[in-house]
Amino acid sequence: MTNSFENDAISTCTVSSSCSSGTGNLPAKRGKKSEMMVSPSYPTPQPRSPHVSSPLSSHKTPLKRQGNHHQQSSNGRCPNPTKSQSPTPYCYTGKISRKSHCADERGDQEQKEERQSSSRNASNEVSAPINIVTVAGTGTNFNFQAVADNVIDARIIDVHVRVLDRQTMGEDLYWAIRGGGGGSLGIITAWKIKLVPVPSTVTMFTVTKSLEQGATKILFRWQQVADQLDEDLFIRVNIQTVNVSNKGGRTITTSYDALFLGDANRLLQVMRESFPELGLTRQEYIETSWIDSTVFLGGYTINTSPEVLLQRRNILKHYFKAKSDFVRQPIPETALKGLWEIMLEEDKPAIVLTPYGGNMGKISESQTPFPHRKCTLFMIQYFANWRDAKENVRKHTDWTRMVYRYMKPCASMFPRQAYVNYRDLDLGMNKENNTSFPEASGWGTKYFKDNFYRLVRVKTKVDPDNFFRHEQSIPTLPHHMRKRN
Repeated sequence: MTNSFENDAISTCTVSSSCSSGTGNLPAKRGKKSEMMVSPSYPTPQPRSPHVSSPLSSHKTPLKRQGNHHQQSSNGRCPNPTKSQSPTPYCYTGKISRKSHCADERGDQEQKEERQSSSRNASNEVSAPINIVTVAGTGTNFNFQAVADNVIDARIIDVHVRVLDRQTMGEDLYWAIRGGGGGSLGIITAWKIKLVPVPSTVTMFTVTKSLEQGATKILFRWQQVADQLDEDLFIRVNIQTVNVSNKGGRTITTSYDALFLGDANRLLQVMRESFPELGLTRQEYIETSWIDSTVFLGGYTINTSPEVLLQRRNILKHYFKAKSDFVRQPIPETALKGLWEIMLEEDKPAIVLTPYGGNMGKISESQTPFPHRKCTLFMIQYFANWRDAKENVRKHTDWTRMVYRYMKPCASMFPRQAYVNYRDLDLGMNKENNTSFPEASGWGTKYFKDNFYRLVRVKTKVDPDNFFRHEQSIPTLPHHMRKRN
């Protein structure tokens, strides 16, 4: 995977940086929530000190349950709080009995067999608040906010090899790990996540429109409504090139992937009222269970067993280079037409548009490090991919930089924001054994906006010698600034 980038731009369109009225004011989703503890897939490090207990043996009793922390939104209106009701236990490790949602002392093989036998039925009752992303982080579900918004406890091994939970790590560090990027503050061994109810039947559709079928006008309309659709409806757009003849002709297609938390008849009515331009019929809707929809939207075929999710295999077999943007105003049709021309210059380009709005926009930018909230219409991911490592890699990486430059006038401004989970080393890098607070501010504010400065203060407090570091890790404050802080 290529890691080198650059950041410059040319003008293509002029848009206002203010947000449209009504964005992100959909009613809050209500419902009973359970809890689950999940662990990252890497092994849990063993403590070096004999006075520190293992994260798998400590905290035999449930952690102290924390209340919700709702902050007033920046438009002066407070979202309706959703009370967390958690009558079921939760798990501390990845060894989860889906049937009971509790820690299990039996052997790995027996647990695996039970997970496989119960995964389909049990997973139709509750879900982690994740849409396409299948691990904890800042992935979004249009209805239930970001994953980080639903984390209520965690386990972290800090620089002193202490195993800490929310109570012992303190609220500053707890705030920082929920969306502040990985590898800067410690080693996360487990998350405690509120589970949300899902209906017995959900509905999906994938419909593709080419340029010849009016793709440009339909996409412009999607930009106007995507963040304000029914709170149970999520529609993502995948844009790519396809061959249309044996003579090398190509065109652009826009594919609308949707997940609706309800049945097809209700979705049909919702689409007729809010997005009739897609022209969908009842026959194009697929009713299924939530867990099967997750498999399908994760890139597998419709009949794939959900047990494939337990294998944690990467089905992508190619190299790629990606960059990201956040958009606060619809991209004009003229700019979209210019974008199509740039896409046709690359062999296998792709652009993904992920809608925001809904409950995502009802949380204050400062409640977690993830700041892309109110007035964000959608996120863009641009990427080029190739299968042969011997290909001209520079050609593909240059293309991503070119499309990124072209889109600058249509993206968020001051700063031009980026998604931290799509690490973009073009924005800048730490030196090998040193981090510079002034230099890191350049990319840190793009990922976190003003939350970057609080992350720096937390980093300075919990890891003052900068033990946990990487190319874009959070820096510490310079020594001459620490006395004042």
